[in-house]
Amino acid sequence: MECIKNCCKRFSKKQGKETEPEETEDIPVQLPVTSKQWGVQEDYLLSKMPPGGREVPFVLPTLKASYVQPGASTFPNLDYGMPGPARCAYAQRKAELVTPDASKADAGERLSQSMSELNSFHSPQMKSYNSMSSVLSTPTFTTDSINRSTESFSLFGDDLGSLCVRLSYQEEMEQVWITLVQCSQLNLTANDAKKPKIQIKGVITLPKPVKFQTSVKQYSQDTSFMETFVFALSLQSLRCSALLLKLQKQGGKKRTMAECVLSLRSLGPQETEHRLPLKLPCKSPGRGCELHLATCFQPVCRRMQVRVLAAQNLPTGSSPLLPAYTVTLEMYGTAGPLTKKKTRALKATRGQCQWNDTFYLDLDALDAAACTLSIKLFSCCSIKRKNCIGQVHLGLDGLTQEAVEHWKDTVEHPEKVVEAWHTVT
Repeated sequence: MECIKNCCKRFSKKQGKETEPEETEDIPVQLPVTSKQWGVQEDYLLSKMPPGGREVPFVLPTLKASYVQPGASTFPNLDYGMPGPARCAYAQRKAELVTPDASKADAGERLSQSMSELNSFHSPQMKSYNSMSSVLSTPTFTTDSINRSTESFSLFGDDLGSLCVRLSYQEEMEQVWITLVQCSQLNLTANDAKKPKIQIKGVITLPKPVKFQTSVKQYSQDTSFMETFVFALSLQSLRCSALLLKLQKQGGKKRTMAECVLSLRSLGPQETEHRLPLKLPCKSPGRGCELHLATCFQPVCRRMQVRVLAAQNLPTGSSPLLPAYTVTLEMYGTAGPLTKKKTRALKATRGQCQWNDTFYLDLDALDAAACTLSIKLFSCCSIKRKNCIGQVHLGLDGLTQEAVEHWKDTVEHPEKVVEAWHTVT
């Protein structure tokens, strides 16, 4: 028993010795002494260290994103409204429109109301803009609406005149510039002695159409508009659309007297000028629709290889049940129809369809060049009704010059694949 007590006493003594703190001598920190000291007698950083060897706390402040709009006083040369590149491009464009016609007597009338309003487009309250189109002033518009009464037109002949349009696309600013220059040789006559008034209404056939209109002009055989419209739109979406221009009569009720369609597929940075023939208005929903076709003449087999590639700028309806689109091909010879084929029915995606279907159509054994190819575009709804949107007529008697040249190039160069886009009519 005594042995156990002695062991416990020894163990307790050893444990007490381990818990006692060891006495250490404080070693003073020797600071480096320099020969020259200017008012500071110790290390500044060591003097700022917390006492007792505590750690220095480091706190990261919370940062909030903010943006301060510089005022006009900071940048006195900065104008409100359009950004710098757009302002410079507009000034250059305005100079191009005014300079060529400076020698003419009607140079003052070349610059329309929309251009003068664009020049004063510097409102500080305007935060963003999508287009710079002509805006009719309220007094002028009210006076014109009162004066328009019983003026009417009568159309005669197939040639209704032409419309001159200039197009360009500024890639740096992603803007399309549309200039309506003038209507030439208008074949519209007024039944009344008083001259009527006309204007042009334009539509860019995007999924969400972009509309604009010119100011009202007095009718004459050569009516000058010279108005420029600028829209901030992507080039990819524009190349899949078309420009529809309507010539309207201003009277008790607006009426479209003629129209023309221009494809924007070849739109680019280089300015191009187009003279579009005016035609009678059509109520077809497929105005501006285009078909991409490829043909190859195979004289050994006496047949024509036709490939229906794609369609774009298809009409988009408001119905939740989207229609499907199909293309029918029919070859006609001197004795009548020879072969008929049809593509698959596909639903459009953003106004486009991709078929890539190939067909072989037999030709007339006597005269292959005299054959004609009729290509029709149909829309099919859920109740199995087919509506003809338009057609393309390839042959020597084609409806358009592009269709005639396509057929000639195919027949005159056997085994050559000829591809082209065609606007349905």
